[in-house]
This record gives sequence, structure tokens and C-alpha cells, in this order.
Amino acid sequence: MEDITGITFGSGEHPWGPLINLVNFDHPITQNLPHDLTWGTNNPLCPIFHVNDSGARTLGNVVYSQGRCRPGFVIKEFPNWKSIYSAAPNLPAGVLREIARYAGVHIYNDDGDVIYATRDLLAIHTAAGGHREIRLPRLAPQVYDLFSNTMISTETDHFEIELPPASTHLYFLGDKKYLMEVK
Repeated sequence: MEDITGITFGSGEHPWGPLINLVNFDHPITQNLPHDLTWGTNNPLCPIFHVNDSGARTLGNVVYSQGRCRPGFVIKEFPNWKSIYSAAPNLPAGVLREIARYAGVHIYNDDGDVIYATRDLLAIHTAAGGHREIRLPRLAPQVYDLFSNTMISTETDHFEIELPPASTHLYFLGDKKYLMEVK
């Protein structure tokens, strides 16, 4: 693990259900996360590896072995890359989204919807529905709703829509004349 992550570890040798509690909200990954957010499992795991590295920045502690806390969610930055480690499984989607954002990945929305995207297609599935602002990674000549056959917007890098609960939507993000050629 140390060779792969560049992080130095210690370990706990008693089976325990590790949980992560955030303790640092000054980092871009954690600054917008809820302060009461925890994740992990109640299933006993062993060994549990905590971080023992002064060069790593602690974002959260792992609670294990009769309530002991050690650094368990950390980031360590190197000149050409970054390493992030969580001692507990089951990272919430919001944490993964903030890690992706920090890594420079484009984030289409912050609402927890399931999104699949290619250069010209954008699929959104929402459980809760509601108002959405969708941010595109580039200027789209047109945003066309393929299921309702309606134009949503033109020459834009974002658009706003209302989605019903438990619904799926498919948008074409190119020039509509190409759709006519395919039909």
C-alpha cells in the first residue's frame, strides 16, 4: 500500500467496523460537505490501516478498535500527482464528487443524479426530481431533448430544467441538422 499510495500506514489488529468522521473542513474536498457526514461499515474488518504520515493532510479520522481515532481519510500531494486514502469503505457519492472536482473532473450538477455523458449525448436519471442547472464542459450548439423532441437551448454551456421524480432524460448536445441526417 505504501508503494502504491506514497503514504505511510499503521494498523490496528482488532476486528472492528471502521467509520470515517470528517475533521478538516478547510480543504477543497471537504469544505462543502456536511459536518456530520460519516461513512464506513459496521462489519468487522481486520487489519484496519490508519495513516501514520506527517506529510499527509488529515481530512477525517477512522474510528476503530473500541472507539480509538486515527487519521483515516487523508490526501498527500506530490509534485506531479495526489494520493487520497480512506480507511473505511463505502465513500458517499458527495465525497467522490468533491474528490473528482478537486482532480479537475467536470461536474455536470451537484444534485446526486445519475449522469452518463459522451461528447454529443447527455443522459440524466433523477430519483428526487426538481429544478436542475446542468453545466456542460463545452459550448453546445444546441441542447435538444430526444425524448420530448424539444429544443432546450442553443449556443450554451449550461441549461436549466425541471425534472419529475423517478425520471430519465436524454439530450443531444450537437447540431440538430445531424439528427435529421440519421433519421
